[in-house]
Amino acid sequence: MLKIKVTAIPVEIRTEELIALTDRMAQDALEEIGQVVEASIHTAFQGVKTGEIYPHPSGGTYQASAAGEAPAIRTGDYDASISHSVGKTDSGFAVAIGSNMLTAGRNKYVLGALLELGSIKMGARPHLIPAVVENLYRIKQIIQAHGKAVK
Repeated sequence: MLKIKVTAIPVEIRTEELIALTDRMAQDALEEIGQVVEASIHTAFQGVKTGEIYPHPSGGTYQASAAGEAPAIRTGDYDASISHSVGKTDSGFAVAIGSNMLTAGRNKYVLGALLELGSIKMGARPHLIPAVVENLYRIKQIIQAHGKAVK
């Protein structure tokens, strides 16, 4: 138990309560960061694409993304699978942002990693890391705002 004296008036703060408060604030900050970055990823999918034009599975055509652009939306399944979650780690809390969607076919790969990094046959379609980078200032603001509540 932590005891603090303020002008001769004893104030008791239970260590567990203080830890729970800071844990909650950390989780709230990470939740807000997850929302901001996730929204940025969804926005990047909507951008103009300059890749090849292909037949769309349901008829018509669609324009794919070129290497270096965020992925184009073809069916919307990958876009819909992007989410975030806040969880406890050994060193505190973390926010995970992305998708666990796997590629179709015999060999299963995490689609987000394949798109983000590319492959021998496909150039990278970065969208996860750029979403974090373009929001670094906002992330810093969120952390500072939640930190002020502790001071």
